[in-house]
Amino acid sequence: MTTSSASRFRDITDQDLLRELTRLAGKGRALEAELLAHLAEVDLRKLYLQEACSSMFGYCTDVLRFSEYAASNRIAVARAARSTRASVRSSKSSRISTPNHQ
Repeated sequence: MTTSSASRFRDITDQDLLRELTRLAGKGRALEAELLAHLAEVDLRKLYLQEACSSMFGYCTDVLRFSEYAASNRIAVARAARSTRASVRSSKSSRISTPNHQ
């Protein structure tokens, strides 16, 4: 921690610091979920092609400046989430027949 960082937290109580960290972690999770939703939609629309990238991975690493690890993981999660949502929509629109037990 640099001196300027240390002085930034000098007057904050331990409890306030912990409370703020918890709040920021929650905001980070919400922001990550929104980021993944956007990645899924860009991937679906293949918008990375408009940015002169041949793949979603290239877009994430070259344009968004994600590490290769972060790009791979986020793309995989975004695609899995999109696939899961599509499966749920499909199953909701299908009739599911179950035997009538009496």
